[in-house]
Amino acid sequence: MKPKKKQKIQDYQGWHFDTKQIMYGLALIAYIVIPTFTPNLMALDTNTPKFFATSLLNLFVFCGILALEDRKQISSFAGRFFSTNVGMVYAFFMAAVLLSFTQAINLSESLLQFMKIFTVFAAVINLTFILNRDPGYIKYIIIVMTGLLLFDTISVFYYINKFISGDIARILDIKTVYSNKNILSSAIFVKLPFALWLMIFEKGWLKKVALVAFAFGITATLFMATRAFYLGFIIISIAFLVSAERRNGKTDWVRIKSLAGAPCTIRPGFAGSFNSSSPSVKIKKSGDGLYELSLKKGEEVVLFQK
Repeated sequence: MKPKKKQKIQDYQGWHFDTKQIMYGLALIAYIVIPTFTPNLMALDTNTPKFFATSLLNLFVFCGILALEDRKQISSFAGRFFSTNVGMVYAFFMAAVLLSFTQAINLSESLLQFMKIFTVFAAVINLTFILNRDPGYIKYIIIVMTGLLLFDTISVFYYINKFISGDIARILDIKTVYSNKNILSSAIFVKLPFALWLMIFEKGWLKKVALVAFAFGITATLFMATRAFYLGFIIISIAFLVSAERRNGKTDWVRIKSLAGAPCTIRPGFAGSFNSSSPSVKIKKSGDGLYELSLKKGEEVVLFQK
């Protein structure tokens, strides 16, 4: 009995929690949930409470990063971020916004708008740092966003039923937790690619849930009749044309053609290593079966099993 007890004690001692992983995971969930469910608090600008809550979250996450990470690593990340195209565009945009103060008619309103833009900018930096540290978080973000897509669409169906029964006068009054119908439609639209990703690259119950969420999302938006959704859906559908062939549950080849000229992250699902038809295309492994391809506009590459 004693040896078993000692082994059991050793097993318990082997358990450990990664503080950084838990903290960053909670931060990612907060970045999804807080802007979505923060109430408008009867404010004149119904989005102001959401921006205020997100700014507090930015401060909390930034302090957490400073406390948990090495200063050299943070400085290195900042240098890399602002050397990328996205970083340079954000920096230029922030500089342009600051220069606009010289022509401001209402200084208080201009300052408020600047703080909203800076809140989004700070959130992008924090999220980029977390995902750069562990790209495996991306899959969990996709799952949570697909779950929120289900929540949004079921909420729409609930209010559509109330509209049919006469409890709601107009379709325009359907907004659930958002400020208005258009923002609700946009919120559903931006979550559709996450469900689409799960449909393509996952299997089992995740794929089935994603299929239901995607179908619900399309149906809910059709009910609300927002024209901008149709245009956006067409654009996102043709941004990347991806085709693949699977045999016996295994991927034989995947073809990717970029129509937008942007990096593409895929999970090809190959059983082992694979080859590329274009040596000039840079392929970077991101972890958890994910690969990032740097494709120019119009460039095409075929990945195939060795």
